[in-house]
Amino acid sequence: FNSINYLPVGFTGEETSSKYAGLIEMLSGAVSVAGNGKFAYIVTACDEVAWLCNMRGSDVEYNPVAQAYAVVTEECIHLFAEIGRMEQTLKAYLAEQDVALHGYGEYVAFLKSLSGSGRVVVCSKGKISVRDFYALSGGGENSGDVAAGIVEDPVTGGAVNRMKSVKNEVELEGFRRAYLYDGVAWCKLLKYIDDSLSNGRSLTEYEIGKKLIEFRSERIEYRGESFDPIVAYGANAALPHYSASEECSDVVPAMSVLDESVENDGNFLLMDTGGHYLQGTTDVTRTLSVGEPTEEEALQILRGLRERFS
Repeated sequence: FNSINYLPVGFTGEETSSKYAGLIEMLSGAVSVAGNGKFAYIVTACDEVAWLCNMRGSDVEYNPVAQAYAVVTEECIHLFAEIGRMEQTLKAYLAEQDVALHGYGEYVAFLKSLSGSGRVVVCSKGKISVRDFYALSGGGENSGDVAAGIVEDPVTGGAVNRMKSVKNEVELEGFRRAYLYDGVAWCKLLKYIDDSLSNGRSLTEYEIGKKLIEFRSERIEYRGESFDPIVAYGANAALPHYSASEECSDVVPAMSVLDESVENDGNFLLMDTGGHYLQGTTDVTRTLSVGEPTEEEALQILRGLRERFS
């Protein structure tokens, strides 16, 4: 477990208490039909818990989330996370928002306590593990009986997921700003590549990926890569999700090397990377021609460009 941080409303655009109220309203139909108004809505996806509670972490590689669960009832949000890893600002904020904190390891016991409590259990069945099914039966072994006692989330894809997908104005502006920050880093990288290759310095794929991370890191809002950088030269660009390592990385030749070579006329350099910022996440792909492209290569690039604008 790593540290869990508070993401202020200046970045999220909405308080946790407001999200809670919206979720209750969205679930009210399913709950009223199925029971007496008492319910437990189970949230297992880490990104949904992070959005609901305005918090961020780094427990999952390339994802700004903490390992956590949430159970939403008619009374409050019950958050299950590593409390000792939470910054004080987050603890204070969650207390203000009436979020009840529980240890990460208390989650299964809490599910077991729901069995026979009279509450309607609502969840996306595709997001609940077999362990959770058993726990909701009070530790029984017949998962079929458990499944029959759970009300399916009334919203396709999940209520929290649906709410999270509708961005407010603060979030939209955050995305624009994140791409602005990322654009600056990309401009610096493209200049770095051009200067290096033009001045006789060859680069490795791995080196280019690390340089972009360095430029992104100049922003205090940067929180890491959103996936393993794809920097692929020549035939490597045809490999799905190719990722160079320091030990295994092809060389992108300098212009002087290409000029002296009879066999190497240059090739394409594909770069597909993304970064996390406090304001949002980016995903950018750029293709460069290293050396003079052939007529056929130029034609293919032109066709791709036309498709983008059609």
